[in-house]
Amino acid sequence: MMVDNQEKPRSPETLKKMAKIFDQIAIMSTGEVHEIGTRMARHLSSAGVDVYSTMAGALGALSGIKNGAAMQEVTKMLRAIGSPENVSKYLEGVKNRKFDLFGYGHRVFRKKDDPRNDILRDLRDQTEDLLGKSKLVEISKELEKQVKEDPFF
Repeated sequence: MMVDNQEKPRSPETLKKMAKIFDQIAIMSTGEVHEIGTRMARHLSSAGVDVYSTMAGALGALSGIKNGAAMQEVTKMLRAIGSPENVSKYLEGVKNRKFDLFGYGHRVFRKKDDPRNDILRDLRDQTEDLLGKSKLVEISKELEKQVKEDPFF
């Protein structure tokens, strides 16, 4: 979750609510993040690779920017965009293959929204209610809006 306004102390009640939100986000992303590592471990072990190399391969697969590290890449991308006003310019760069668009890569959901998104949007809104507006969230909302409207994506 993109929380970039952490300067004020939080009450124990707010921290408990945030912990619950983060737990829900972790549960929502568990299958997505671990699936490639599980697949890699199965492939390597079925080829007779020793257990240490199998685990190293599975963990290595999880570190890729298009899987396990994708959430960090989304945050980096949003920071690079800088403001909602810069989204159009960034998307032009994506179309011209100058930039990558992270967070929209699942082909199965290109035409139809990922069913997890409604839950994640609700968790995002709960976080904003608890912590206030976030510049990164505002950028992500504008990015989502423009990606949905543009037939290129």
